Amino acid sequence: HGPRIPGVLQRDILRLVRRNGWIVRRSMNSMLTGADLLDGKLGALKMPVLIVWGRNDQLTPVSLAYIFHGQIPQSVLEIYDGCGHLAPRECANRIGPNTLDFLRAEPPMPPQVKEIPASR
Repeated sequence: HGPRIPGVLQRDILRLVRRNGWIVRRSMNSMLTGADLLDGKLGALKMPVLIVWGRNDQLTPVSLAYIFHGQIPQSVLEIYDGCGHLAPRECANRIGPNTLDFLRAEPPMPPQVKEIPASR
């Protein structure tokens, strides 16, 4: 077992879970039933797809980003150094402009993997 969570943090976590209980219930239900599994579904996408991933994501490893990219032939995968699970929020100053470039691209960007270094 890892280190024990301090009591003050336990209270904050419980408060957040109570406030966002529907999200927790939905997530748990999805995990238990498999209702939202993407297995075998990503290849059916036909539109250009931008996959944004934070290299420091502690919840979903970057290896999943490569799997998703491999299953979506027309996807662009951008991996941002120094960003975590909430990469678009944590690193909006880098992700925002790149997302606009992707959306404005005509013709669509070719499939590729972009490694975006951390801001200096």
